[in-house]
Amino acid sequence: MSQPAELTSSDAEGVPLRRDPLGAADAPAAARALSARRGLRKSLRGGGKILVVDDESWVRTLLTDYFTEEGYCVRQASNAEDALAAVRHNHPDVVLLDLGLPGKDGLEMLKCIRRDDPKVAVIAIGGAQELALAQATLQVGAVDYVFKPFNLDQLDHAVRSSMNTLKLFDEPDPVAFAFCQVQGVTIVTPKRNLDAGAASQMKVMLAELIERGASKLLIDLVAVGYVDSSGLGALVSAMKEARTIGGDLKLCAVKDEVCGLLRLTGLANHIAVYSNRQDAVASFL
Repeated sequence: MSQPAELTSSDAEGVPLRRDPLGAADAPAAARALSARRGLRKSLRGGGKILVVDDESWVRTLLTDYFTEEGYCVRQASNAEDALAAVRHNHPDVVLLDLGLPGKDGLEMLKCIRRDDPKVAVIAIGGAQELALAQATLQVGAVDYVFKPFNLDQLDHAVRSSMNTLKLFDEPDPVAFAFCQVQGVTIVTPKRNLDAGAASQMKVMLAELIERGASKLLIDLVAVGYVDSSGLGALVSAMKEARTIGGDLKLCAVKDEVCGLLRLTGLANHIAVYSNRQDAVASFL
């Protein structure tokens, strides 16, 4: 992993601080403004646990300092043994996993983490030339793959998307919907027919998911035998929103009655429908 470019003196928004001819940073006001912005960021973000797994100490320090400043609780591990122990005992929300750990295959390490804690979101970090490895990690269960050399904006976005999705899973009525995330795809399973009430709730929930960065949405309709017009409207609205940010919404396990309605309304020509969840998830990769 290459060393980061030399950092210039700047505030949290990337605007260089003015300097006097002697080179001293200008004005305590700039420092106070920077502190205020950092405090605001902490209140808006943060609130989750991150495990940084990398054998290079400067990378661990860089990521730990950055995400701690963002308001997260961050732990480090320099090897596979310590990383798995941290997963078992500390139950992080997100693991930033360098796939190049010495002495441990990256895919095997990912499998071990997912085995010990199926709920943890693993963001894999690897070489840009390893496209086959990137796809394999997503198939094994990573929620995202960030190429080296990475920048902090990339990781920040990936972490926030994962954290926000995890938080949202706890918010809707568990009687009405079930949630999981597989290979970067957010799967929503309604547990009853999509009448006006359930459709209204689903529309708000899907919009919130998309706003929080979950652009790959799969609606598993295995438990749904009836969808009214408001339910169709909620699906179409979410599909359009997902596509505007480069994602999509797809359906799986659709019963014959619902398939007939999709064909009758012409929506079958616009929304991809799959017979099972496995094929639907694979179509996103």
